[in-house]
Amino acid sequence: MYFQKINHIALINKWEIPELLGNSETLILGSFNPYNTISEEKNADYYYGRQTNHLWKIIASLIGKKTDYFFNNIDRKYEVMYKYKFCFIDVIDSIDIFSNDNKILNEYISNNIFQNYLDQKLFTSKTSFKDYEIQIKRNYNKRIINTLESKNLKKVIHTMGNHRIKFDFSTSPKEIGLGNDGFQNFVKSIKDHSVEFVNPSFSPSSYAVNKGGSEYKKHLNEWMKKNLNL
Repeated sequence: MYFQKINHIALINKWEIPELLGNSETLILGSFNPYNTISEEKNADYYYGRQTNHLWKIIASLIGKKTDYFFNNIDRKYEVMYKYKFCFIDVIDSIDIFSNDNKILNEYISNNIFQNYLDQKLFTSKTSFKDYEIQIKRNYNKRIINTLESKNLKKVIHTMGNHRIKFDFSTSPKEIGLGNDGFQNFVKSIKDHSVEFVNPSFSPSSYAVNKGGSEYKKHLNEWMKKNLNL
């Protein structure tokens, strides 16, 4: 069995800045942003940093700036995060991907993780690719629990959608058999803190916005304005 570990780009570029996390009142949880070792120029500069994503475009519009105001400008991102007291962390630190064939493994990673990436692919444990079985193991970011103990933090929201974390906080997948290392118990450990964990959720991904249309984007804008106090 061959395997590769794909790290979150936040671990490589040290996006979890203690001063920023400690200043924040709202924590935004996302899923995963793979560090592309094949084409590093394709890596995002920060959470939700790709131009196809709508999050920074919406924030820019809500504060009266042009939609491209934050593109490739991490200082502007930090400035608005400090001012409005919000920060980001993704729930997955890394993923381990397994296959019986090393060439197939590399091809799957290139075609489905470094390109054409969707959360639906990430949150499956087994899939097939060119008649080979691919197994995926997610390693969750336990540092989130330490962040929840910040004196300033008041609210947690997430951008994974109401299918991934439902209104009753049951999850897909559940991974109950993995105990504290599974997704359901990991989300439960977040919810059990005294910080408010908000549902519903809206994803700012181009996939979600294009699928949902203008009505979805309207709700996404309203949701972000309310929860980020913009």
